[in-house]
Amino acid sequence: MDFKNLFQGPKARIFWINIICMIAVLVIAPTATLYYLDFYTHHGERIEVPSVDKMTVEDAKETLADYGLIAVVTDSVKKKGYVPGTICLQTPRAGSEVKEGRTVYLTVIRSTDTTVPFPDIAGNYSVDEARQILHNLGFTFTPDKEVEGEYKGAVISVYQGNKKLYANQNVSTSYPITLYVSTGYAADTLDVGDILDEDTVSEL
Repeated sequence: MDFKNLFQGPKARIFWINIICMIAVLVIAPTATLYYLDFYTHHGERIEVPSVDKMTVEDAKETLADYGLIAVVTDSVKKKGYVPGTICLQTPRAGSEVKEGRTVYLTVIRSTDTTVPFPDIAGNYSVDEARQILHNLGFTFTPDKEVEGEYKGAVISVYQGNKKLYANQNVSTSYPITLYVSTGYAADTLDVGDILDEDTVSEL
């Protein structure tokens, strides 16, 4: 091959056009594609999460929506220094940088005297399962009471003070409840008078 022909005459033009096309394909095209993807996916664009501390749920949702963020309430707690129905915790926390469309999980202050329909606990759940269900509804607990029963660890009944709780009954979450749990020893009868002791018969 005469290398002079690569730089002189008509063949030289074709040779360099091919070189330029190959460079474009191997370098320019991938680079352009990366820039396009960055633009399309908003790569590098971040939003600073605003603080919604002590806002009402509706105000918090509106504030986060203005920033292109989604608010979801996932829990409720009791905490001093906050008004019931306001936000006390957010995840991600205020000041964090996230992408648009990110979900912000909120914890709201529970009402001081919330009532909820009581679930069908007695005879259907173990003590651990019952505690988890009732905790999620906002209940607190006194120490469990052991009573005679056929299945060890099963919840026989639930009391709030001297008041037995039944399924679908509206019950306040402001007062602790007591789970009566089976010891696993069968008994012929189970008398409420035998279950209750002097510490639990006082009125709320």
